[in-house]
Amino acid sequence: MVTSYYPKHAFTENRWATEKETRYEMEDDLINNKLLVGKTKAEVVQIVGLEGNELKSDSWRYFMGKKPGFTFESSQIEVNYKDGKVETVGRMKPTD
Repeated sequence: MVTSYYPKHAFTENRWATEKETRYEMEDDLINNKLLVGKTKAEVVQIVGLEGNELKSDSWRYFMGKKPGFTFESSQIEVNYKDGKVETVGRMKPTD
């Protein structure tokens, strides 16, 4: 079993915008505290940007950087909308 450690930080819009390669450090705060849940697409764009997602889509993905560890896997989160508001935010499973 491989264990990796990396610092965890509270989500801030500034850190999100300026530290794209280490967004994974804010992942737990963003997901566990449901910081985007209930927000409209316009509000999400204001907070975390559009980043190649399409406004008409109800599933958006955001790159969170490459977590340190044995594989240096890329991390992504998925933001899912229902009726125009965020219903869930979760980690994407790594692809094989």
